[in-house]
Amino acid sequence: MAVKIRLSRAGAKKTPHYRVIVADSRSPRDGRFLERVGTYNPLLPRGHPDRVKLKLERIQYWLDNGAKPSFRVATFLGAADVIPMPSRENPEKAKPKAKAQARLEELTKAEAEKVINFFEENDNAKERLTIYSCTSGYPVPFKDVALLEINNLYEKYGDRVKEIGFSGHHLGIAIDNAAYTLGARWIERHFTKDRTWKGTDHAASLEPDGLRKLVRNLNACYSALTYKISEILEIERVQRDKLKYKK
Repeated sequence: MAVKIRLSRAGAKKTPHYRVIVADSRSPRDGRFLERVGTYNPLLPRGHPDRVKLKLERIQYWLDNGAKPSFRVATFLGAADVIPMPSRENPEKAKPKAKAQARLEELTKAEAEKVINFFEENDNAKERLTIYSCTSGYPVPFKDVALLEINNLYEKYGDRVKEIGFSGHHLGIAIDNAAYTLGARWIERHFTKDRTWKGTDHAASLEPDGLRKLVRNLNACYSALTYKISEILEIERVQRDKLKYKK
């Protein structure tokens, strides 16, 4: 039996509210269901704590057992960091043809060179100009983020500009630390109050708590990127005393 996590409508004609239910995918929208796992009241303002209420433990149970959320429910779960925020985009369909792609690549290289030349004419490139590695989409699948382009930017422009950065349009905060360790000295992310809002940018943005976690993780990564100050650190001595064989 294929199981869906979806909405079921309730309420009067002009005052709708919805149940978040687990149901057989063959059941009608407002028919029988297996379990109610939340509510959604679109009449409440965005950000209201009762607008979307979810039983996350039960939803995770059903997800672990193969249930598939509808797109609307998936946006709720994405906003709650249960699953990645879904995208309506079809990146394969949106790709330009081979010749157009080649022209586009040459154009973007020429554009970058033009900008750098402009700053170099006034001897400002090494003091003021930061260039970013970025795949412009909303949101960008991980396979298209192409973090190693940071290395290419360093090879081509590292001695001509002040710094290299990374502008992320991906979901979550899992790969920003990788961009930093590859040399990105500025991390740029979009932020929003609600990732479920309509518009191409919100799904790939971070809410305030996500932004705080990103800063926390980057600071932790910065602290960790060091060499040992001695062969055996003080924190290791206690463990060595416990575990090392002594005659």
